[in-house]
Amino acid sequence: MTGTWVGKRRTGEQATSATSGQEVTGAVSSAGKGEAPEVTAKTPQGWQGVTMGNVSFAVPASWQYETRDEPGVEKLHLYWDGSFDAPRHGVSGGVTADFTRARTDLSGSRAVRLGGVEVLQADDGPAMNLLFPPMSDNRAVALVVFRGPDGDQATIDAVLATIRVGGQGGADVQRSASPQVSLEVGNISGVQNGPTQPTVVTLNSPRTLALITNYHWNNARGAAPGTIALRDSQGKVYGPWKAEGSPGQGGVPNAYWTVRPMALLPAGTYSVVDSDPATWAYNPQSGGQGFTRVETLPPSGTFAPGGAVAASVAALVGTWNINANGYAGKIEFRQAGGGLTGRLWLDAHSVWEELRDVSFDGFKLSFTRPIPSLDQRYTGVLSDGEVRGTFDQAGGGTYRWWMKRGPM
Repeated sequence: MTGTWVGKRRTGEQATSATSGQEVTGAVSSAGKGEAPEVTAKTPQGWQGVTMGNVSFAVPASWQYETRDEPGVEKLHLYWDGSFDAPRHGVSGGVTADFTRARTDLSGSRAVRLGGVEVLQADDGPAMNLLFPPMSDNRAVALVVFRGPDGDQATIDAVLATIRVGGQGGADVQRSASPQVSLEVGNISGVQNGPTQPTVVTLNSPRTLALITNYHWNNARGAAPGTIALRDSQGKVYGPWKAEGSPGQGGVPNAYWTVRPMALLPAGTYSVVDSDPATWAYNPQSGGQGFTRVETLPPSGTFAPGGAVAASVAALVGTWNINANGYAGKIEFRQAGGGLTGRLWLDAHSVWEELRDVSFDGFKLSFTRPIPSLDQRYTGVLSDGEVRGTFDQAGGGTYRWWMKRGPM
């Protein structure tokens, strides 16, 4: 249940609607016995409370509401303002039957603090996908929080600040986890292709690059996603990162290109580099700069002499794509105390393998893939949101490997 909003309503689709402003909290509760959270803060005036499984939150009472059947969740609940197909803001969600599978499907996720607990977050253009900790039977709540082109971040932040998990959470937690918009270039006027001026973002302090979204309207045709990178004032390139496409206004395919590097950046001035500037949108009102949105987080690490970035273990938490000497798959790291645990999935073997001796010092990652009499020892260096290095098998031979977020 990930993606931009929830897609368009299909012909003949069954939906149960509630009148705008109608109290629906009891109807949407999907908690098992003893699992509904105790809401510890007062719902804002003019808002209505919602409970799904072990998660509670609130939305403005003026928002519209309906339910629908959706694969992967017990029942999908939708709240939005504006039109359904192009909402200003929206929250959709439900209880998934299998937290483990949902976590695996949530590619490019990272761990954040929200609702008083650690939550998995993956951004998809204007949508924020959230997967909450599982309940006792391994069910879990998944939400999509959406801000449309005409929406405002203050409303989204206010919704997120009401989230509670098991009675914990609140605004203080949310403020610490919410990305900051470091650059936003865009407006509602007509656009042309091919920016005429550099698109520049300045970071006054070290930051973690959480997201870049570029707009490729391209005369209502969109454009096949390419790559996005940053170039600093000295010419050093961070990335490029493979972009994921999502539809724009009117369903234009791949109008939004989004990357989620989670790369640590020094303070400085950077130019956004798009692999297809001929379809990148701009207009005179943007000053010739390409339409873009850059979001950053506080740095999860420190800077060493020479400007190298030392990341905390939190920078590795989540799921990555991996290629080990041509064997593709995914690798997942979880935080355990002050360290990490991990597991590996290679498509050729189709089984999760627990890793051993996972170690990360802020620059160098190492771990062992246990194989009877043939242990593989991996080492690699984190740079620009990717890890690249070598591994050997039982001490013999050296092979290349890499891991990165997003598409292969």
